[in-house]
Amino acid sequence: MLIIRAIHIENDNVNLDKGAQETALNMVDLPTSILHRYATLQEYKMTKDNILEIRIDERGRLCIKPKIEKFTFVYRFAAEVHWDNDGKFLFSPKPREWSYLDWYKHIVSLIETEYHSHLQITSDTDWVSIPVELKMEILNFDGKDVA
Repeated sequence: MLIIRAIHIENDNVNLDKGAQETALNMVDLPTSILHRYATLQEYKMTKDNILEIRIDERGRLCIKPKIEKFTFVYRFAAEVHWDNDGKFLFSPKPREWSYLDWYKHIVSLIETEYHSHLQITSDTDWVSIPVELKMEILNFDGKDVA
């Protein structure tokens, strides 16, 4: 029960990744062996969360807003992906060498790998300041029918 509470602080869907292990260990001083056993049980449990909104904001960042999950410690993976705690969204820096599509792929792949959460586009996903061509590229990448 105590482990679940510590993991809940890291991620609402009780995913145990390296960041959550550190958080749980630091916050409640649980032995690594207990956390490792729990991690083994959770290793293949993939959650899904709908994407509420994909937008390019006024600073030129690609922003992805999940419906439920919070990724407050995503910065720990040193992948240039961050979490805006006020707006509850993930964001990339303004593209320099990578395209917006590259950043989209990077963000959703990072979340899937490190948090074991699949962010999925739905018919209710809002597209704000996203050019039609980019929207089609993202939908194609996600395997959505764009016809």
